[in-house]
Amino acid sequence: MAVVERHCLQPGNIPVLVRHIPDGHRKPAVIILPGGGRGYHKDWAMKVFPMDGAPFVRVYPDMPQHGGRGDPSGMMRRWNADPVGGFIAPIIIGMRKDLSLVIDYLQGREDVDPERIGACGWSIGVCPLFWP
Repeated sequence: MAVVERHCLQPGNIPVLVRHIPDGHRKPAVIILPGGGRGYHKDWAMKVFPMDGAPFVRVYPDMPQHGGRGDPSGMMRRWNADPVGGFIAPIIIGMRKDLSLVIDYLQGREDVDPERIGACGWSIGVCPLFWP
């Protein structure tokens, strides 16, 4: 049976959900990066993409501006002023830093194969994977 753990990764204060089956074996891990526009967060992503029965550890982080880290104040103003440089770029840069911290965390877990960590996402959640 799958277990869900809540963690807050430091540094960065990143809330994450970790869904896994505790069986004493190292498994691959996948980080699921949510999209952005409607404030999707880790709890929503886990319900939509539970991947039950999958033989790997699933990690659902809250990205900047989402879930427990969300701060919608000023978001529309920044979007209207400069949609790419003033709004999207800082979020994606923050997401890349967060992704690196989540990978470091996973590499230290006893149930994760540190050589087999991947990530997937949708909408803005794909951007940290390909941003130059």
